[in-house]
Amino acid sequence: MRVICNYHKGFKGKHGIQYSLYVVHRVTVAFHQLHHHYKDRFGIKTTYRIKNQCRIRTTRKNPVTRLLFVALAFIRVNLWVYLLWFFVSRTQ
Repeated sequence: MRVICNYHKGFKGKHGIQYSLYVVHRVTVAFHQLHHHYKDRFGIKTTYRIKNQCRIRTTRKNPVTRLLFVALAFIRVNLWVYLLWFFVSRTQ
């Protein structure tokens, strides 16, 4: 079990200390890089979660058709995120 401290010195308007607790076993990553390693892993897991949420359910066996459906689903999600960012999340 490791506790990693991140110091926010006004970065993105944040101040103070953020504590993160990681349970590790036979880790090959240096402890000062542990936070960045798990941040990358979180991005991979989020991608799989989004893929499963927006996946088109089909019984087709053709792998090209299935890959096309996955690509269309990712394009749809990315377009939605872009539109949210551009029209809703912009600072006024």
